[in-house]
Amino acid sequence: MPRMTKKRYAIAAGIGAVALTAGAAFAYWTSTGTGSSTATTGTSTAFTVSVTNTSPDSDSGTAGVQPAALTPGGPNNTYSYTVTNPSTGHQNLSNVAVVLSVDSAHATLCDASTNYAVTGLTSSPGDLAPGGTSSGVFTVSMNNLPSPQDDCQGATVTATVNAS
Repeated sequence: MPRMTKKRYAIAAGIGAVALTAGAAFAYWTSTGTGSSTATTGTSTAFTVSVTNTSPDSDSGTAGVQPAALTPGGPNNTYSYTVTNPSTGHQNLSNVAVVLSVDSAHATLCDASTNYAVTGLTSSPGDLAPGGTSSGVFTVSMNNLPSPQDDCQGATVTATVNAS
């Protein structure tokens, strides 16, 4: 039997390693995977509306202190309003409307929609960014009707601005 030299030993070891590697089988599993998460969709937030009577005082001329009383065909009261979007998202302001009402003591005999009018309403509808505002003005007057309006004397007229 021939003697094993270092060279022959190295060759034999290399051939053995190749043979083992060639004969070795590699096995594995195939797989897939998914992941998900959720987010909650918010809801709209009611606009904040502020209304200020900006009519000059009947005595001093200072705006909003004591505006002149409404009388048939007489002085008007002018108001400014601001609509604010308090939401964290954009909201659309599509309409601004003013509704007039009178105090409960006069409401039965003094119809607000007949005896009073809103004119000059300005508005800027559209997209309001978070914290965004839209402002406008309007005037309230007492109609001069061909019939007595005595039942409206002393009535408190409320102008409510509705933003939608």
